[in-house]
Amino acid sequence: MLRKLWSRVKSLLARLFRREPVPGRYEADSRSALRGSLASAPWIWPSREYLVYVPRGHTRWRRVPLVVLIHGCRQKAEDIAEGTRITALADDLGCLVMLPRQNPKANAWGCWNWFDAATVRGWGETPIVAAQVPAVRRKYRIDRKRVFVAGMSAGV
Repeated sequence: MLRKLWSRVKSLLARLFRREPVPGRYEADSRSALRGSLASAPWIWPSREYLVYVPRGHTRWRRVPLVVLIHGCRQKAEDIAEGTRITALADDLGCLVMLPRQNPKANAWGCWNWFDAATVRGWGETPIVAAQVPAVRRKYRIDRKRVFVAGMSAGV
């Protein structure tokens, strides 16, 4: 009788406190950097938006890796995420994915301006993306030793 009562109490508690894993989602934000101005587009504010894919079941209790995935020319952040299926991998591994977005006013083709003279000197868009990483790291408890960067075409 005691076993039967215990199993009922256990199933009741399991139903009350069971949490389904939260599905993966995108969160948008933006970050700027003082050194992010471009010689080819000086009128553009040195700020870029980015998306963060938060995987299914993510909690802030433990530190997780971060993958920074930079899109190529004529792409958007959503395009490279869909083409590489990085969201499925992030759900399996439990890592977060940051997808910086290029401002269409900074480059009409959607390319990152790696060829700009400011970028060669350590300015340009690289400091903007570099400023996005610590912002994401603080907000989502990223393991600072496990930050990986990948890109495609002119996204490298």
